[in-house]
Amino acid sequence: MQINLLHRNLPTTKQDYLKKESSSINPVYTSVRNDCFSRSSSYSNITFGELNSPEKIQQEDPELIKELHNAIDEIEKSILNTDFNSPDFKFGLPIDNNGKIKIQENKELENNLNTIIKIIPEFKDSVGNKQNPTHKYTRDIHILSVLQEVIKNENYEKLPANDKKIAKLFALMHDIEKEKEHVDPTHPLKSSLKADTILQRLNFPSEDRIKIVNLIRNHHWLAELNSVEYPDINSKALEFSRIGNFDIVKIFSEADLRSITDNFFDYKFETSRYSNREALRVFSEEILKRIKTIR
Repeated sequence: MQINLLHRNLPTTKQDYLKKESSSINPVYTSVRNDCFSRSSSYSNITFGELNSPEKIQQEDPELIKELHNAIDEIEKSILNTDFNSPDFKFGLPIDNNGKIKIQENKELENNLNTIIKIIPEFKDSVGNKQNPTHKYTRDIHILSVLQEVIKNENYEKLPANDKKIAKLFALMHDIEKEKEHVDPTHPLKSSLKADTILQRLNFPSEDRIKIVNLIRNHHWLAELNSVEYPDINSKALEFSRIGNFDIVKIFSEADLRSITDNFFDYKFETSRYSNREALRVFSEEILKRIKTIR
């Protein structure tokens, strides 16, 4: 069944969106959320965006936080010309006997990544992890490829400085919690929960933290909207109205699709309405229309 989103009535107020969101809860998201929460009792009775009380999380050393920010700034240049299709990265990032990343051809990137892992050790869990057969990269290399594609995007340079930092952290942590070798529909939510804890530990401003966490939670938005079983676009528009700059979403989504496998950006599944490239164009336009009615 072909559903023409372009001719659906647009809600005109935030109350209309909230009513729509509460009356037609996405069953896919609900099952993912419930499945994720059932696996860990520590996630029960929480309000999203306020998952952990900051005073209960030990704050990282301010000097280390400064070191992390410097590494995230510097990685823009160090990662840009790295060839992740090189045999050196076939099984993930090279690690020496001391647990340090070793990249012989790019010492700047090596230093940046070792700094990031020192301060965000959760990232190390992704190193060398095989993914489901659709992916050509291990999880760590996929994450870095997404980061690289974000930075290469011509629209990235147009972002304000703080949005660039948000985009890079979004890319670095979007798959920070994910099952090995299998399709894991719960991973956007699980990764967002872990990212929330990390960002609180790193004393990130609440506004930026909540933006990044919401971006991670919703990073499979395009696949959901492109499925014939998920015609509702209003709840996603409401979610993205809370993160400010939708350009971050568009830049990341293209980067993520380009980092799955060759030609995946132009691929169309039998159960999808559009190819991934066309879906990004169509649904981005529709999301932006609806965001304007909320503001």
